[in-house]
Amino acid sequence: MITISVKTNVDQLGRSLNAFVRDQVPFATAQAINPLGQHVQ
Repeated sequence: MITISVKTNVDQLGRSLNAFVRDQVPFATAQAINPLGQHVQ
């Protein structure tokens, strides 16, 4: 007989995603604004 167990930790996943988003917002903003600034120049 084979037993498969799957566990989830939704709270930890949410915290990890929030940290990822917080880290990526400045980078994503720079990626969007820099080409715009170069185009305007």
